[in-house]
This record gives sequence, structure tokens and C-alpha cells, in this order.
Amino acid sequence: ARGITLTRETAANEVFAILAREHIAPLQERFGFYDWDASIGEVRFVCSWDTTESDIETLLAAIDDELGL
Repeated sequence: ARGITLTRETAANEVFAILAREHIAPLQERFGFYDWDASIGEVRFVCSWDTTESDIETLLAAIDDELGL
């Protein structure tokens, strides 16, 4: 999704990214993810064994919608 910056290399089932602070809470109402470093707006997304490609596409579309992209 545009408007986010990945902050760490993705080596497993976790993705770390920067989101503008005003977008984090609205997205957390719909999706379970963690504040990782609130001082910079870094969040952590974790996929499980049953996460589907459709789940990821839904999250990315929601991020785009939230950011107005």
C-alpha cells in the first residue's frame, strides 16, 4: 500500500511499518495489529498460518482507503 514505509526486512511472518498516527486507531478497529514504537508511528503486522492472500489484499485496500489513496 502506498503511504506506508516498511522499517525492517521481512524475514518471517511479521511486517513492521510506519503509519501516520491519525490512521493507526481507525485501522486497529478493523484489523488486529500492534503499536510497536508509538513515538515514530511504527506498527507490527503478524500473519498466521491461516492468513490468506485475500486477507492481505483486504488490509492493503483498507490502508489505501484510510489514507485517501
